[in-house]
Amino acid sequence: MLNMFARSLLFIGGLTAATCVHAQDKWPSKPITIVNPYTAGGSSDAYARLQASYLEKLLGVSVTVEPIAGAGGQIGAQQVARSQPDGYTLYAGQSGYLAVSPNTLKPGEFNPLKKLTLVSTVRTQPIIVITRQDSPYKTLQDLIDDAKKRPGEISYASVGVSSMTDMTGKLLEETAGIDLNPVPYSGSAQYSVDLIEGRVDVAMSTPATLAQFPGQLRALAQASAERSPVARDIPSATEVDLPDWVISSWAGMMVANNTPPEIVAKLDAAFAEMDKNTEYTGKMIETGHEPFYHSAAEFKPQWDALIKSMGDLLKKYPAAAAK
Repeated sequence: MLNMFARSLLFIGGLTAATCVHAQDKWPSKPITIVNPYTAGGSSDAYARLQASYLEKLLGVSVTVEPIAGAGGQIGAQQVARSQPDGYTLYAGQSGYLAVSPNTLKPGEFNPLKKLTLVSTVRTQPIIVITRQDSPYKTLQDLIDDAKKRPGEISYASVGVSSMTDMTGKLLEETAGIDLNPVPYSGSAQYSVDLIEGRVDVAMSTPATLAQFPGQLRALAQASAERSPVARDIPSATEVDLPDWVISSWAGMMVANNTPPEIVAKLDAAFAEMDKNTEYTGKMIETGHEPFYHSAAEFKPQWDALIKSMGDLLKKYPAAAAK
């Protein structure tokens, strides 16, 4: 009887394993959702929709974008972490949340590095300082000079406390010796309106946001050692005599932990193929996004280094995590 029971369990287990393998072989067989952790209408949302359209062509299923904003990217990350680990729900993560939050977590708090798996990186962008077209600031030096006269009075927008845009503002304060007033928003679509209408003075933003509002915004400088291919007309940090004002911004696609490696590999292969598509990468560049494909294994050393550099900045400037 025992042997018969054991054989029955083995048979059932074999059927279950075979069913799982078969399901993975047929993946994808239903629609995929990309969770954008920022508001609809912003540059991240626009890029996610561009990516979704090409992912549909490669995978043969519909791909939709669902904006789930809040807490600098955490609300969307938590939803993806709670989803079935089957590759049908993706998290469009960004470096601010994924590199800063590991340094600010309290015991027991949600940790994206332990709940999500990176599939691959997909894009990068320089972070730029922008202002409205009729702003008195024509150069970054104009802003710095005014900030020294009026410490704490000049406001800058970002996509949330301790986001990469917020950290860029903090690094600018440190390297330029100024004090600015941070104003966090849930997405670029919200702060862009306030910036244009003069309710906030400047924003730490991206070329993609600049491209969304032609003739209404002006870029002052980019926090890059050299001019980016998507910001060729914007002075670099070196050119504005702030060589230490350099920060890295990237985005990657993630899935819930325990997603079968075969599915992760299929997703990674799709993103690698997209990166080779000149039509797709051309549209990326047109909208201010620089192609930046790396597999998870290739990118891990860079990610680890960025987490460390953000930790070092927070130690020097602890208010960055508290404001």
